This record gives sequence, structure tokens and C-alpha cells, in this order.
Amino acid sequence: MNQQQNQQQTPRLKFLQELQNNSQSDNWQEGSGAKYGKLLFLIFQMIFYCILVYSFAFGNPKELGQPFDIDNSPCGAGTGKEEYKFAYFVNPDSEEFLYRTLCLKECPQVENKMAEADDSIVLDCHPNIEIASCDVRIQPDHPEYNVLYYDTIPFINVCAPTEKSRLQNVMKALQKPFTVRVLSDFYNSKLIFIGLALLALGLNFLIIYKIDDYPRLVIWIIVIIAILGFFGNGVLGLLYAKNLQIHGQIEQENKLSKEQVIGYLHSNYVNSNTIFIISIIFMLFGLIVFIFTIIWRKNITTVGQKAEIMNNYYLISQPDQDVNYLESLLKVFLGLTVLLAVFFMFILMALFYLFTTSQPKNEQHQLAFESFQIDIIEIIFFTIIAIELVLVPFLVIGFSKLLVINIIIEIYKQQILEVDEQFLNDKNLTLKQRSLQDCIGKTVRYHFGELMWGMFRLYFAFCSKPIFLSGFRSFISVCLTQKGFLQSAQNQLDYDQQLQNKNRKHYQGLDYQLIISFGVSNTCILVYMVLLLYSPVCLAIHTPPNQILAIYLFTFMISYLFSTLYGMGMDTLNFLLYKDLNNEPNNYIGSSVQAQFRMIALPQISMPAQEVEEFLNNEIDKFQGFQENLN
Repeated sequence: MNQQQNQQQTPRLKFLQELQNNSQSDNWQEGSGAKYGKLLFLIFQMIFYCILVYSFAFGNPKELGQPFDIDNSPCGAGTGKEEYKFAYFVNPDSEEFLYRTLCLKECPQVENKMAEADDSIVLDCHPNIEIASCDVRIQPDHPEYNVLYYDTIPFINVCAPTEKSRLQNVMKALQKPFTVRVLSDFYNSKLIFIGLALLALGLNFLIIYKIDDYPRLVIWIIVIIAILGFFGNGVLGLLYAKNLQIHGQIEQENKLSKEQVIGYLHSNYVNSNTIFIISIIFMLFGLIVFIFTIIWRKNITTVGQKAEIMNNYYLISQPDQDVNYLESLLKVFLGLTVLLAVFFMFILMALFYLFTTSQPKNEQHQLAFESFQIDIIEIIFFTIIAIELVLVPFLVIGFSKLLVINIIIEIYKQQILEVDEQFLNDKNLTLKQRSLQDCIGKTVRYHFGELMWGMFRLYFAFCSKPIFLSGFRSFISVCLTQKGFLQSAQNQLDYDQQLQNKNRKHYQGLDYQLIISFGVSNTCILVYMVLLLYSPVCLAIHTPPNQILAIYLFTFMISYLFSTLYGMGMDTLNFLLYKDLNNEPNNYIGSSVQAQFRMIALPQISMPAQEVEEFLNNEIDKFQGFQENLN
């Protein structure tokens, strides 16, 4: 009997009943998937924090990346050497004696060769067992006892000679392990990271505040910036690769400038072919994006206009409050961005501690950076921290998407109450609205475990390929009906398939997110490349390619997080519109919401805003929905 009644229900009535059940979600029970997800997350976090305790207990981050003097004591970190952070090669004329190093407070700067012969100079150093005095000593017959005085420049934590022959000699001693180079670069570039993160944040806020006034113009400006960014980064990369080759083949034998010394060091740390390949990849991406932009130019304009619609959708005030959803959501997303930034800094600090838990090597005549070593325990623990580094950002982005889905559902309820409250009363349906705070609580309480379980199945390929490709859109039905992840994802796939078969359209939320993310990230990388090319002195780093990758991923993640606000919103609202199917007249969709929001369902929008209302009222057949609705 109940089955027969269900078959007689209209698609719209089924959807409204789903919304009513959603309003009563306080009585929902967690499925097994959510429990598994929380259990996996809890177990992994326990392991992760045990590693942190071990790292902070036995590590000393001051030693990481620091050069060791001849006594095998780290400059800038050893006992009494906290202020003496620069390693100085007392005899750079011979590779045989490069192991003889002192720790200095400041690197000596000598104006001319004549001054180097002054043996009355006393270096500002910390003496050690092998070199008990900081006096300059020049003994041609016994070079093993020489303490030379020569011109240098400070480069990170060493005094690099400015004379080419000496610089070439000490390069062997300046070779650092890959791990040391990467972590040292991150530490020395923290201000660059903070500045570019703030730039990405500011650009995202600017886009959100301007997309409502100039939707077409803003989206096209971002697309053009993304394309020019790809080509610009490629060109600047090629110029930098050429500079590396030039610096690596310096013929000048006299004193080198600071820029030349840093360029020579970079040319030895970085293979110019690597920069060349990265530059070509940027330019190829630029060409591909340019071609697709020409092909999909109408879709790009539509994406901008749909972002404007989403902006108006979020400007609806929250229940019993004067604050709109957009203003409150921006504060939440800003908080999530700060959380990500703090998390990355915390992980970086944990790695500084972890990679100094093992004892340094102590061999005779070892060079300044040969003391660093990694044991098997550090490798295992690093793998777990790396997984955490991937897991938490995905969880933050996943949480933001689930929150947006829940907010879209709540605003949809509010629209129904405003547009068709009488119909709800006739059908004895009751919809309960939630504020943003309630939506956050609902997302954490009922959806966090399902998010964990769903992500585990998505990204470890424990689900079908179509579900994997649908990504976070698979969670829309989870938030609406609280069904298990796989069942909800399959329902979403069925709806997607019917959409493609009937209207030949695809969800455009991901398009919006990629446009914004690539545009902002390319801008940030362009700024970094300009600094790298024209002001290398301010970038005390070893390997720029690692920095480029890290900056791109970080700024892309910030932009992807903020663009979720409109991108995920478009997809969710589109899905709800097709669920809200009215049989009279002509099976048109979105009958419960204001006409302007139904434009999200159009494959393309190409009309002035003032004609929207008339178009929607006169051409309802453009919004035909499904002939059948899934249970």
C-alpha cells in the first residue's frame, strides 16, 4: 500500500518530503560508513600525535641545515655558538683542507687583495680544538695550519667566497642533502610564503566582491590573467634558466658581485634543464587553456553570470538575523584559511624536529654538511606526517564543500517558505530552517565521518571510476538525505546521467573553481618569478623549483577553498532544482524558488539581466526536468 502511494506521489512532493526529513536530522543515525571513517581518522591521529611527541622530545630544530665546524659542533646551535651561525672555510684554496671550518658571527668583507695579506686581523669567530685562535695565519709551507682572511658574502648560513677559483673549490663542501635544502628553503622563505598567501587571499576577496557588479568582465579578466600567467611564467622561467647557464660559466677571475655569487650557487644547486622543462610545461598549459577558452567562450561567460546568481543567493538573510549568509560564510572561510596556514607551519616545525632526532655523523675530516643523516625511523615517521599533510587540507576543503551544500539546502527551504508556504500547509509539510552556526554543527556531527569514509573510498579507488570522477559532488545526497556515501553517490550519478542525456549539460561549479584557482595561483607565481629573476639576493634559497611547486599548491588550495563558495553552490543548487520538479505545466524545475535562481539550470546564459524575469516566465519549457524521479 505504501509503495503504491509512493508511486502516486509527484516528484516535487517526494523532494519536499526529503527536505522535511532533512529538517528533522536531529534524529538521524550514523551509518556504518561514518563510524568507519571516524574510527580511521581517530586511529591515524593517535599515531600522528605520538610521532609529534617523539619528535619534540628528541629533536633540536636549531641543528637542521646548520653547518658543522671541525669539532663536529653545529654553528648557530652548538654550546656557546648560538650567535656564531656562519661557517667559514679557513683555507678555501685547497679542497684537501675544506674540512677545516670555523663558526663566525659575521662574514668578512675585504675590499681588495692587498688587505687579505694583513695577518694582524682577528676574525670574530668561536675557537675550537683544532683551531684554538681566531688570528689570521698565512703559512705557505704548512697550508694545513692556514687561517686565511678573504672576501665573502653571507649565503644562508655559510660565508661564500667572492673569488671564482675559491668559490669553485668550496662548492664540494656546500653540497647539502636534499631534505636539508628543502626544509631550509621553506624556513628562509617564510616571509615570501606569508606575502603570497596574503596576495592570494586578497585576490579571492576582490573577486567575490566584484563578481556581483561585473560578472562577465571579472570572469574574463581572470581567464586572461590565467592564460597570460602561464605564458609569463614560462617566459620568465626560460630567462632564469638562461641566467643560470650564464652564471655557471662565469669567466671573470676577479671579485664577483653578490648577484653573481648567488647565481653561481644556484647554477650548482639547480639543473637549468629542470627550470627549462617547467617553463615549457607552463607554456604548453597556457596554449591548451587558450585553445579551450576559444572553444568554450560562451560557457565561460555563463560561469561568470552564474557566479553572480550565487552571490545574490547568498545575500538572503539568515533566519531571525539581519546578517546574510555570504558575510558569515566569508568569515568561516577566512578562518579555515588561517587554520590551513597554521597547520602548514606546524607541520614544517614538526619536520624540523623530526629530522634532528638521530645523532649526526662524526667522522674524521668530514665536510660542513656531511654530518646530517636520516635513519629508517625518521623515514617511516616522515611518511606518516606526509599523509597527514595531504589528509588535513582535503578534510578542510571537504568540510567547506559539505557546509556549502548544507547552506544551499537551508536557503532553498527559506525560498520555499516564501514562495509556496500555502502548498506546504495543504500537504501538512513542515520545514525547519537552520542558521549558519546550526549548519556547522550539523556538518561536524552528522557528515564528518561520512566525509572521511567517502574520501577514503574516493582517493584509494575503493569505488567505481564514475563516482571517483564526480568527486565531492557525490556528497550532495549525503547532506540532503543522510544516506550512505555509496548509495548517495550512485543516486548523484544517475541524476548526472539523466541531465546529460536530456539537456546535454554538465555541472559548471568545477569550471568556476579551476578558473579562479589557476588565475590567482599564476599571478602569485608570476610575482615570485619576477623576484627570482630580478632580485635573487632577497631569496636566500637553494632550489627554486621546489619553492615554485610549494607556492603554486598553497595558493591554489587557498583559491580552491574560497571558490568552493560559488562552485559547489552552483552544483548543489542545480541538483536541487532538478529534484524540485513540478508536473504542471511542462515538468518545469525549481518551482519552489524565485525565478532568477532557476537560471543556474540553463546550459548557457546570454541575455541582459533585465530580460531574465520575462524570459523565465515565457519560456518555461527551457527548464524541463526529468520525466522520472529517483526514489
